[in-house]
Amino acid sequence: MTQTLTEPIEKLAKNPTDKISWILIIIAIAINLYQLWQNQRIQKTVEKFKNDLAKNQFKFTRYTELQIESLKNLYDKVVDFHFAFTGLTQPRYKTHNGLKDNIIFFQNNFDNMMAFSHKNKILLPEDFVVQLRIIHNKFDEIDAVCRTEFYKLNHLEDEKSSFNPEILYNNPIEEVESITMAVNRIYKSPVGASFESDILTFRNLIESYFKELVD
Repeated sequence: MTQTLTEPIEKLAKNPTDKISWILIIIAIAINLYQLWQNQRIQKTVEKFKNDLAKNQFKFTRYTELQIESLKNLYDKVVDFHFAFTGLTQPRYKTHNGLKDNIIFFQNNFDNMMAFSHKNKILLPEDFVVQLRIIHNKFDEIDAVCRTEFYKLNHLEDEKSSFNPEILYNNPIEEVESITMAVNRIYKSPVGASFESDILTFRNLIESYFKELVD
């Protein structure tokens, strides 16, 4: 601005009535005022952008933290459910009471997993929700078989008026054979054989997504 006004000012000093010098001075002042206003406007815009970016970064970071915590807890429950299923279909000991306990354990772990998933649905990717729906639908079919087998075990107790396996079965070998057949009916139900694969698919989804978040 100083250089722009130097020449007109010098001319005005010599001739105060020089109209062209006055016009040049006014134009120079107007241009510089406009540039000053523009710079202030740009500065405000930049500051607003920085503030919005900081807020968005905070929101994103907080959401990611919530998601990581949620996925960690969900993964724990999925693993528990997986172990419950393998414990039901591949029991170490095939006993009357053991099968009853395994069925209840399997059902309870499913309920825990699904309850947590529903409560944290807003933090789950869509493909997680889809896979959970597949697991849920297949569980319903397997659970129907489990309930039938559980009913048979209770009916045998009522029939024999006892909870003692030694009374319910003629001998330990018959108990093992009977429970083995019950376990096979559960595992070999229409969706039983593929169910573990569905659980593993869900575990892999969580593992892969979790690694992306923390890397």
